[in-house]
Order: sequence, then structure tokens, then C-alpha cells
Amino acid sequence: MTWVVNNEGWGQYDSATLARLVKGMDPSRLVNADSGWLDVAPGASDMFDIHTYEDVPKVPTRQADRAIVIGEYGGVGRPIENHLWRAGKRNWSYQVAKDADDYLARYRRKFEEVVRQAKLHGLSASVYTQTTDVEGEINGLLTYDREVAKAPAEAFARMARPLWEDASGATSPPPTP
Repeated sequence: MTWVVNNEGWGQYDSATLARLVKGMDPSRLVNADSGWLDVAPGASDMFDIHTYEDVPKVPTRQADRAIVIGEYGGVGRPIENHLWRAGKRNWSYQVAKDADDYLARYRRKFEEVVRQAKLHGLSASVYTQTTDVEGEINGLLTYDREVAKAPAEAFARMARPLWEDASGATSPPPTP
């Protein structure tokens, strides 16, 4: 669990001071001063965070004293008929999948890169955008009404399994909350 002070450049203001204030209020958690666009508080932030919506996510630059994070990636849209916020209006995403197979292939390509970065580059965290569609954005894992999963949960679990494997291929269970 972490605190995120500023997301992208939206009203970003005095990140270093605000990050120190948040750390003082809750020293039990890591603080991400600047998620995404501008890394203006490297001495105050516990992580270096990029947003990458490319077909294959970019690798955050390794840091000597901070965790590297992909604070946003994904953005694969799949419009599901009768489950759109406003059918016939602009339903937006970074990429639009043609069908269920294309959706899963695009997700897999991105997620396999995140796994590769975790194993080879020390990527500490990643955040897929997004869990559900939100009004006109159709880049969620579920439709905005939460009635349709765009891919089976079992497919996502199979893709995540390598995160729990060590170099020999042995698997340990994922941590419990």
C-alpha cells in the first residue's frame, strides 16, 4: 500500500513538501510523490514511477535509492454491446481490441513484459489501467456496470503465475492480504 501525492501533471504542486507532509502523517507507508509525467521530487519520493501505454510497456529507469514502478499501463479497450455507458458516443481507450481473443492477446503481451521487467530489471510494482470501464472509457477488465468480464479470471491467473516462480521454475503461493 502506498500514498500517491500527485497523479501525472494534473495540478502538481510542491511535490517534495507534500510528500514529506504525507510521510510525517503516515510513516508506515511508502510515498509516491509524482506518479507518471514529472519526477520533480526524487529525494522525497520512495519510487520512480512512469506511465506507459505503448503496445509493450517501457522499462522505468533503474534508480539507486528508489523502487521502480509502472504507475499506469494497459489501456486495452473492448467495447461490449449493451454494456457501454453511452452507446453510439465516443468510447475511448488507448487501444481497441477487435474481439475477445484480440483483447486477451494484447493484455498478455503487456503483462508478460511487466513480468519480464520484474524478473530482469527489478520492477517493484505495476498498475493496470483499469479495473473497470468508467463512463466513456472502455479500457477496463470489466464493463462499467460490472456485468461482463472481458476475459476469464483464470486466464489472468495463468498469466500471473510466473510472478510466483523462482529461477528453477518452482512456484510459491502468492502472498495473502
